[in-house]
Amino acid sequence: MCLQAATIGGEHTGADQCIAAGFTPEYDPVDRVATWVIRGEIQERTRYNVRLFAPTGAQDPNGVRAFDGAPLEKEFTFAFTTGDKDQRAPVDDHAMGFCSVRSLCPLPDGACDGPMPIGVTQSPYEFLTSTCTGGGSCHGTGGDSRGPSGSVLRLDDDGAGGGTAAALRHLVTHAVVASETATGADPVTPSRNVLAPFGHNMPYIDATNPGNSFLLYKMILALAPRCPFDPNEESAMPFSAACDAAEKYAHWAYPQDLYDCGRVADARLARDALGNCPSDAGFPPLPKVGTKGEPISPLLEPRVPTDAWQPPARGEYDRLRNRVRGSGMPHDGLVSRAEALAISAWIADGARIEACPASVGTGTPAVGD
Repeated sequence: MCLQAATIGGEHTGADQCIAAGFTPEYDPVDRVATWVIRGEIQERTRYNVRLFAPTGAQDPNGVRAFDGAPLEKEFTFAFTTGDKDQRAPVDDHAMGFCSVRSLCPLPDGACDGPMPIGVTQSPYEFLTSTCTGGGSCHGTGGDSRGPSGSVLRLDDDGAGGGTAAALRHLVTHAVVASETATGADPVTPSRNVLAPFGHNMPYIDATNPGNSFLLYKMILALAPRCPFDPNEESAMPFSAACDAAEKYAHWAYPQDLYDCGRVADARLARDALGNCPSDAGFPPLPKVGTKGEPISPLLEPRVPTDAWQPPARGEYDRLRNRVRGSGMPHDGLVSRAEALAISAWIADGARIEACPASVGTGTPAVGD
């Protein structure tokens, strides 16, 4: 990628005028968005040309390629103009902590019933501990497999009794290669060579790099279709049951009208002296997060608005399956887009592992307990 300050189109400026330093490329394979983060400042009130280069040949490490190695057909150029330096744009904060969860509650009926908070959208901690432990695995029944390596990923422990947190830290710290991708010369050395075939020696979790994390592609291959279901739209799991409220996948819809209660003290949700639940007048105005029956919204909003989203190209999921071997995950189920977005953002934010308070979600023990 090349960024150029210019008053005319990119085709009239030379590559020697590019700002060559200060970019960090990131790729979110869930949103299918490539981002070049500018480190530092660029000039105010200035037009900039952006040039996305196509590789010049099979051995060119530069340029844009698809995951299967297909090069960008030709150079693509667009432009933007900066404003005044004192007019700051909103920060695109896609940081996601390991324990992040949205506190939701019903209002007012039932607000006093059940534990608080209600974690409808799973945090990375909740997803990994519920999917990859407890007699199952991330993509199969698992048998007696233990530890953070092997064709079946189990996070019961790290082989030394360290628990889920230790197993995850081992995966991240050592960039443990998924056995289903270990096809390089050294089967334990993670591949980050831009010319290496996609899927070869891919780490389970490549910290800060969702685009090179095996775990995320396994989730993508199990993504539920969008609802309402369109049989003509390319999807990883092209069947309508995920959108049918009568089917087992209905938990991806809000079970009732829910509101953001994260700013409400627990006392506001307690019964009064007569044992009554608070009335409408007893609650401050709260933003409504979800309506009963609607698909659960993600913890982080997608970068691509719903009205601008485009389905993958026909056959893209089949090509991905040829590169990332094995079945999808979890076993006998699907992955919601909300969960995949959370995992992708967590990896991009450094895949940090911290102990979660016992009150997260449904009251499960803290990581490491």
